[in-house]
Amino acid sequence: MKDLFDRFSTGCARFTGRPAMLVLCIGLATLGIASYLSGDDHFLNGANLAISVTTLLILPILQATQNRDGAALQAKIDELIKSNENARDALIGLEKRSEEEIERVRAEDGNC
Repeated sequence: MKDLFDRFSTGCARFTGRPAMLVLCIGLATLGIASYLSGDDHFLNGANLAISVTTLLILPILQATQNRDGAALQAKIDELIKSNENARDALIGLEKRSEEEIERVRAEDGNC
């Protein structure tokens, strides 16, 4: 199930970065404006529903993609820290610590 979600969210995230998504958003915005100007309550409710559903579907997909990208970036940075003999090993996994611990590590350096 997780693999299916990962593939689905990756595909959707790629789609959201393409011109077709911009066209879809412009279409939804036009639909929203047209429904408002028409004064028809059913049309307005339908347009609002379409915009809301689109927003609710895109947000978790983008968040999942951002989480995965952030984790990959942290793994790369951790690998660079391990390979540099002058780097402090205490920085590895720093993103998993509390804000106070992060500030304490930064203060130890004296340069931040």
